[in-house]
Amino acid sequence: MRKFTPIAFCASILLASLCSAAERPNILYLYVDDMGWG
Repeated sequence: MRKFTPIAFCASILLASLCSAAERPNILYLYVDDMGWG
C-alpha cells in the first residue's frame, strides 16, 4: 500500500496534465521561509 500511493499520485498528475493542455502553462513558485535550518 505504501508503494501504491506515490505511483497512483504520479499517474493522476500525468493524466491530468495530458488531458488539460493549455496554451500558456501555469507555473507556480512556492518560497518558504523559516524552515528551521540554521
